[in-house]
Amino acid sequence: SDYMQSGNDLYTVLGQRIRNVVNRHRSREQKHEAETRAETILEASPDAIVVSVDSEFVYANTAAVDLYDVSDTSDLLGRQVGEFIHPDYRDEVDQQLRAVESGEQPTDHIPRTLLTLEGKEIPVEVTARHVMWDGDAGVVAIVRDLSQQEEYIRQQERYEASFHGAFDA
Repeated sequence: SDYMQSGNDLYTVLGQRIRNVVNRHRSREQKHEAETRAETILEASPDAIVVSVDSEFVYANTAAVDLYDVSDTSDLLGRQVGEFIHPDYRDEVDQQLRAVESGEQPTDHIPRTLLTLEGKEIPVEVTARHVMWDGDAGVVAIVRDLSQQEEYIRQQERYEASFHGAFDA
């Protein structure tokens, strides 16, 4: 990896250069392992995880592709976040995104209505944090689909109403 001239300190210099090469190699391996672990964790999440910079998607995991009902990640990347927000919440969400992106204020468990490209409304809960993405300020958001939870609650309410009706009879 390097050229050396012969001299009095040949073995000392050689030893240091070998240590430097080994350290660089180990650093690259550790970085690669960390990136692999992070990608595995993000892809294993049942919740959608997206990153936006200037309100534009720059990252989306597999769960996001499913939730946003697009064919693959490339259908999300480069699109504006507002395209997928119900019109009733767009201005408010835009303000919240700017506050999170600037690092002023994170959001926790905010209920929203997501819109797919076909216009289907999906109730979601969003938690967002400031993140640096390729040197730019951005937002990482965890978007949890609440539609199954809401269906479960409605089903429980129907059972309760049937039970009370039977009990009253």
